[in-house]
Amino acid sequence: MEPIRIPRFRSLRLHVGAKGSTLRSRPEPWIVRVHGCSILRQVANRKYEDPHPNSLDWPRIASMFAGVFLLTALAPASIAVSSTGPLSPSWGKLDLELRAAALSDPPPAYLDVIVHMRVPERLLNPDPIFVPYWPDYRLYSMLTREDMEVLEDYWKSYDNVPGESQLPSAQHLLVIEKAMRLVEDTNEATTWPRLQSLISRLANLEGIELRLSEFQRSLHSVRARVTPAAIDHLALDRDVSAISLESMVVPQLDNSMNTIDVGYVWAQGYFGSGVRAGIIDTGVRTHSNLVITESMAFGGGTDTNDYCGHGTRVAGIIRSNHATYQGAAYQSSLYNAKASTPYDCPGTASAIQNAALWLTDTNPGKPQVKIVSTSMANETEDDGNHFLSRFFDWLAGYRLVLFVQAAGNERDPPVGKVFVPGAAYNVLTVGASDDKNSPSRLGDEVWSGSRRGVLNSNRGKPDMIAPGKDIKSTDLSGGFSDDTGTSYAAPHVAGLAALLRQRYPISDSLMLKARLINGDYFWRSHPWDPTWAWSYIDAFKSYWSGSTYSGYVNNGQTWSTSVYLPAFYTVTFTLVWNREMNSQYQVIGLSNLNLEVSCPNGAKDASSSTVDNVERVSLTTAPGQTCTLKVIGASVPPAIFTQAFRVVGFTL
Repeated sequence: MEPIRIPRFRSLRLHVGAKGSTLRSRPEPWIVRVHGCSILRQVANRKYEDPHPNSLDWPRIASMFAGVFLLTALAPASIAVSSTGPLSPSWGKLDLELRAAALSDPPPAYLDVIVHMRVPERLLNPDPIFVPYWPDYRLYSMLTREDMEVLEDYWKSYDNVPGESQLPSAQHLLVIEKAMRLVEDTNEATTWPRLQSLISRLANLEGIELRLSEFQRSLHSVRARVTPAAIDHLALDRDVSAISLESMVVPQLDNSMNTIDVGYVWAQGYFGSGVRAGIIDTGVRTHSNLVITESMAFGGGTDTNDYCGHGTRVAGIIRSNHATYQGAAYQSSLYNAKASTPYDCPGTASAIQNAALWLTDTNPGKPQVKIVSTSMANETEDDGNHFLSRFFDWLAGYRLVLFVQAAGNERDPPVGKVFVPGAAYNVLTVGASDDKNSPSRLGDEVWSGSRRGVLNSNRGKPDMIAPGKDIKSTDLSGGFSDDTGTSYAAPHVAGLAALLRQRYPISDSLMLKARLINGDYFWRSHPWDPTWAWSYIDAFKSYWSGSTYSGYVNNGQTWSTSVYLPAFYTVTFTLVWNREMNSQYQVIGLSNLNLEVSCPNGAKDASSSTVDNVERVSLTTAPGQTCTLKVIGASVPPAIFTQAFRVVGFTL
């Protein structure tokens, strides 16, 4: 967490009325986070009284916030004065948590940090123009008073801004385009070159591994993995304003939680609280680090204990609250549906179906789970039409549930196709990676025993890859031990889904599925890759896949919307939809939808698979411009008539 976080203009509300204008910060505690510095909180909470009740005195507002930004720049240095110990003066740029971690004995091998660039312009992204009272004050110093009044009138079209917009939209558009050109010109002349120069310098420093720099050129920070010895060199750079610890420093669930970057989502305050998740497995054994909300047996008898160790491990990957081996969603409500026979590992298809029906029962007093991890499979290669696959397609659409299914393991080469029900269209199927027992992604490989592909089809399955080799989790002895398989990859994805459900509580199963697939570590476009599938799980990118669109298309029709693509910024969109079902086993049909993004300068990307119900496009443009995102109903069966879909896009 950064030592000081001053509210951006987005976190401010300006109320205009007959008694004058009052600029005040919202009372939420996350707006200002200060370690031992009360003056900044006083500044952030001070009121600005406008002597002219029907106008905005932007110079006075700018003056006030100039003081706040000045304090922001000086704050690290002031903290350094109060610190103790033999620190380099440059360490005034480090937050307290990072200092403590770097000075620990023995020192860590590496630290994940966020390097903040000293950007005086702070303009960067023109999107704030469209958010009331958020634009950088320097932008207003470049606008005329008349331009300001036009923007003020434009903002009145928002529900949370008092008053009614009076000016024509054409006049709004002229000023918006002018403001956007000012932002782009400033970024092209100053911001981008400085940020690129900083990235180039950091890349040449020993002991520093840049992370995700390829799509963060339009931000004022760069994520990096550094050795303690490299921190001095990093802090001495003239364009580095501060360095903060990226996320929690304790290892979680061995290394796999660090691999998928779930610590970033935890650092934002999301641990799965209030989210109900379920597992269909071999039961769960009592363990001091597992809290199970409710259990039910479906394989015979009433014993919900685990006698195989499989279900207990899966539960720990989602829900373990151990200080070192934490599960992905360790504050979620976890429901245990045992589908195996009483004292053995195998189960039956009917037990799996009954378990799924119980977990997703929406009646009062029932689990009402919306995210289910299932690792039990019929060891038959799947073409998507097995009765169990059709059952899950129906239940996923009927009850709007995200089923996360393990792809299946291959004991001997060559690797075969995914097992039933892994080829079901509406489930999220997960293969396994070998993370080399290291938090770094460098050298990661798809586990050799992870099944892939669909029987007699070119469809892309699995949908995602997640760590599954040598995963340390809760075991039958009451401790922790390692095991390998796609069974342990699936709960990584289900746990992340629970975090995303807490962050975006109105997300339905399709939206969650799109966010998870869009969060690809490699940041690829299309088509599906036979090795890494659509996505190698990345919590950071899924978390920031916050642009969402819901819509419908008929056969031959096109849905479209305008999207702004900032300059030099890679934006990725993922489209998902369901195979439509009439009943548990009767298929209505599968629509063929295409996805396209195109820009006025001719930049374009399109995805048009004829067999998958996932499409993804990715585009980097320069200069920044407003582009068109399209979903095309290439073929919607008459029995479906209108096809619903979801699209998400990465935005930060």
